[in-house]
Amino acid sequence: MSSPGANIVAIARCWRGTPYARGVASVGVGADCAGFVAGVLFGRGEPRELSRRLSRLSFVSDNLMDGQAQAGDVIAFTGIRGKGAPVHVGVLSRAVRGEVPRFIHADVGGVVEQLMNDAWRRRVHSVWRNGIEKPLPSVREVQFS
Repeated sequence: MSSPGANIVAIARCWRGTPYARGVASVGVGADCAGFVAGVLFGRGEPRELSRRLSRLSFVSDNLMDGQAQAGDVIAFTGIRGKGAPVHVGVLSRAVRGEVPRFIHADVGGVVEQLMNDAWRRRVHSVWRNGIEKPLPSVREVQFS
């Protein structure tokens, strides 16, 4: 059986190539960052409900490099200046100590997986993990509408 984090990453990878569309969350059709994360974690993307739903997640860390983060965690990013409240979210797809982390997110070019370069790492606000409120579905069980 795979770990919940591996399931989250597998589901997130199904969204790659989905075009960017503000206020939308439909795999293959369109998504913004909040809709993408809501769709991955909760099976249905409602961007405006993400903040309420994120309250179900457990705070892990405010430092990506402290060794607490793992694949499948949600990463919240500040604005481009690296200060203030989160304005962007994504899913950590690789978190191996000593390696450059990778993450999946919806950016203006659509949903992509990329290395987390220094510019992104400076903007990390916090890391969150899906709790054990309910088991995460496997990729095979997820129905995308």
